[in-house]
Order: sequence, then C-alpha cells, then structure tokens
Amino acid sequence: IPTTLSSLSVLSYLDLSSNRLTGALPDTLLNMTSLSSLYLSRNQLSGSIAGQASSLSKLAYLWLDDNEFSGEILPTFGDNNLNLKSLLLSGNNLFGTMPIQVCDLFGTQGELERLETDCAGEFPKMNC
Repeated sequence: IPTTLSSLSVLSYLDLSSNRLTGALPDTLLNMTSLSSLYLSRNQLSGSIAGQASSLSKLAYLWLDDNEFSGEILPTFGDNNLNLKSLLLSGNNLFGTMPIQVCDLFGTQGELERLETDCAGEFPKMNC
C-alpha cells in the first residue's frame, strides 16, 4: 500500500480489495483519520493489525479478510472504533479472544451488522 495515500487526509472510502497487495499495513495509514470504510480483502497483506485499526476512530467498515495477517487480537483492538458496523477478519492467521468492546457493538448496541473471524480463541459470552 503506497504510503503517499496518507496525504489524502479527507478520504473517507478506500477499496483496494483483490489487488495482489503485499507487505504490512503502513503506519502512515493512521494519518487517514477521515476513513469510514476500508476494504483490503483478498490480498496478501501481512503483519499485525493491532495498532492501525484501533487508531481509525471513524471506521464503520473494516474488511481485512483473506490476507496473511498474523498475531494476537489485542484486548485494545476496537477501543476507539465505536462506529464499527462490519468487521471481517476471516482467512488470516489471527488468534486470541475477540475484545469485549467489539462484541458490545454487536450484542448490546445492535450496531455491528457483520462480524466474521476464524481466529482461535473464545468469543465473550454474548451473541458474538
């Protein structure tokens, strides 16, 4: 993903799905604070998703499925993503427990439209 994308600070929708992208998510992605929809499905992206996703507070749609992301889903994942409506993480090498704040969006607020993951671990006891 080109780091120059981060200069588009008012960009709200970015769909780079199915583009054969490789490598890690650039830290400069954190500068795209207006992003509400980020679609990166079906690429070959790798590395951790922890810091980047939690820092984008306006995200409603985050699709990272069918990549090569790995590592633990940290307890802080989703701390700032109160607008999240759709989260797709399946088809990666993630593990851990889905943080309760993500499940709260789905279970309590009824806001989360779609949650897809195949990570090892338990979901908190809700409809998550």
